[in-house]
Amino acid sequence: MNYAYIIAAVGCVASCYAMLNLWRNRRSPGAFACMAMFGCAAVYVVSALRAQPTELSLQLSFLGGALISPLLFIAVKDYTNARIPHWQFLKPLALYVPLTVALIALFKDDSQIFQTLANEADMALRIDKIRAARQGALAPTTGLIYGFTLLAVGTAIWRLFTAPHQKKEMLAIIAVPLMVIAADMSYYFQGFLLFGAMPTPFAMTFGLTLMALTLYRSRIFDLRPIARSTLIDNVQDGMLVVDEQQRLVDYNHAALVLLEASEERLIGRAASEIVAPEITELLQTDAPIREEIAIDGEVERQWLEVDVTPLNIDSKGRGHLLIARDITARRVAQEALQASQKALEAANHQLIEQSVTDPLTGLRNRRFLFERLQQEVNRHRRSGSVLSLLVIDIDHFKQVNDTHGHPAGDRTLQLVANAIQEVIRENDVAARIGGEEFAIIAVDTNPASSEVLAQRVCKAISAADGNSVAEQNIQLTASIGVAYFQRGNADADRLFSEADLRLYEAKNQGRNRVVCGPVPDPEQAAV
Repeated sequence: MNYAYIIAAVGCVASCYAMLNLWRNRRSPGAFACMAMFGCAAVYVVSALRAQPTELSLQLSFLGGALISPLLFIAVKDYTNARIPHWQFLKPLALYVPLTVALIALFKDDSQIFQTLANEADMALRIDKIRAARQGALAPTTGLIYGFTLLAVGTAIWRLFTAPHQKKEMLAIIAVPLMVIAADMSYYFQGFLLFGAMPTPFAMTFGLTLMALTLYRSRIFDLRPIARSTLIDNVQDGMLVVDEQQRLVDYNHAALVLLEASEERLIGRAASEIVAPEITELLQTDAPIREEIAIDGEVERQWLEVDVTPLNIDSKGRGHLLIARDITARRVAQEALQASQKALEAANHQLIEQSVTDPLTGLRNRRFLFERLQQEVNRHRRSGSVLSLLVIDIDHFKQVNDTHGHPAGDRTLQLVANAIQEVIRENDVAARIGGEEFAIIAVDTNPASSEVLAQRVCKAISAADGNSVAEQNIQLTASIGVAYFQRGNADADRLFSEADLRLYEAKNQGRNRVVCGPVPDPEQAAV
């Protein structure tokens, strides 16, 4: 049996190496179950290859062998992420049921199987008794072993076709259990022995060595922790996973920093106790959603961009993945940019206003008047609406400047501008077009109404309080010329020239009066 001891030693060394490698990567899916499988296999091999087994060694061999296939199935399932309904409930059963059945077979009162096998020195008779036991009291355990082995092989075959890049690893997982089953079948049905012992432990030892080499070469369990560390733990976005009851079940380091929390304060607690209510409300969604949320802190407002994705298993909601990133700096920059744009727009608007406004009176200036007058002329051509232009000149304004000074003249101009503003309608346009001359565009006003408006302006200027501009009372009057749009003055310049001509007629007739131009024919005014 020296060969058996050597083979058992090789199996133990391979198992220890594999278990050490798996312990370093125990957080990887399936690694812990695989490590436990190697431990049970080592116990089975050492106990089964004893030259003269004891009752205890046979019991340990049986118990270790009963747990190998369930642990292998759990490891393969977790590593391949195969979808099995209600797996969280079935996973502990996959281990507890074989363990319970094996313990019942070991410790029931009427069981003398292992004591009888230990006392049997003849190998041939011992094999016959083992066969009988596996067909009798140990049959449930044997059935579970084969059943879980086939489940593990089937899962590996599924993964082999769905993930060809893991071909070598899956082939090793498929080959090792089938090789052990073949060795066990040859012993069970034909009584085949290897080095005077059952071939199953030898096949198990070879399989352990092969799987240990596969772990060493492919480093399949090293990849998952590295990926998790790279893609999750080192990502700058905070990541939280909550279950159906909205309790926190997972997180990454960035989430701790973002929430200013420690692990003891997070795991198992309700999401409403950890994150802001605005974020908790998003967990009610059944579809992926992204929102920007403002959270008012003690010092400043924090902005978070939050992605919430439902985690579904078999089309049933099982929780949510919450990804939050701090966008406070971005929002502050955006708000600063928007404020700058608004300030720039306001400054541009102010510049535009200044460019079309008379700084002394606050009325529009000559440039604006002619641009607006041309627009109204064009509109009149299209719509046939009525358009009038009033040109106003303050009578004897030069005497005001000469007698009372230019400051008094400026105040006089302001007084006249105020009088005009109080008389005209909201949609009319009043402008100072130079010196003591003003103009009014009266839109949508018939000739009779335009003349009435001109008379009201003339009276308003005459009624203005001249005492407010100089120590000596100044009696203000104005002459006004009115022109109407017609085909003969079909542009702004001609219309203005017509109104200016009527203004000079008013001055020549004695000032302080209104002179209107010819009233246009309805047919001429029409487009």
